[in-house]
Amino acid sequence: MKKVLSWPVYYQLSEIYTAPLNVIWFVFGAAMSFQQYHMFNLINILLCLVDVFLFDLAVNIADNYYDYLHGKDRHFLTDINPIGRLKLPLTDVRNLVWISYFISAIPGIILVYRTAGQY
Repeated sequence: MKKVLSWPVYYQLSEIYTAPLNVIWFVFGAAMSFQQYHMFNLINILLCLVDVFLFDLAVNIADNYYDYLHGKDRHFLTDINPIGRLKLPLTDVRNLVWISYFISAIPGIILVYRTAGQY
């Protein structure tokens, strides 16, 4: 699993370069929430931001994994999809998908615990 976890491989596999797009809608949603409810809890907002960021990375890795599994076009599989282009082992990528989902659930669970019963 060493090759899967190197930074250049993770960068391409998770498409982390698209993550700033999530920050834009996240800031917009936080501003709307503040405008509507006149509340601003920085810890909860940061937990949610971290969770959204980590979940987005996990989804991108899973998308690349399932696109590779179900892809039919050889050009896509060998030249475009990072799994085929980098010749990554499928079992390692699958394990990385599950690990990424598990890690992204941690701040979400903490956030639910912190906000349970608050209206």
